[in-house]
Amino acid sequence: MRWTRREPETGISAPPHQGTIDRLKAAKISCEGLTARQLQEKDFTDFDYIIAMDESNTITMETMSQSNAEKQAAVSRFMQLLDDQPTKDVPDPYFTGNFDEVFDLIDKGTDVLIEQLLGKK
Repeated sequence: MRWTRREPETGISAPPHQGTIDRLKAAKISCEGLTARQLQEKDFTDFDYIIAMDESNTITMETMSQSNAEKQAAVSRFMQLLDDQPTKDVPDPYFTGNFDEVFDLIDKGTDVLIEQLLGKK
């Protein structure tokens, strides 16, 4: 049998990066069936909150939401949840390779988000 190296899938319908899968498995979190998808206009009426990971996503989301008269979703930036971080963007582990750092940021930020949604903060 001959083995060939396969590049990771990226883009629409791609599964999470193997580094993400490995980190989630270590935390006993399933990502089975999870794939990437493009943000859609209807998301602004289907969801209450849409959270961007970086400035580029924030600008795109704000532009998209302005063209949707029936929008209900609040657009915000994830790192605004974490007061103690010097950066405004969640680092992209696809480029940095630091999946642990990103996992820790997301873990802390989602705790804050849940507290806000439950009215505890």
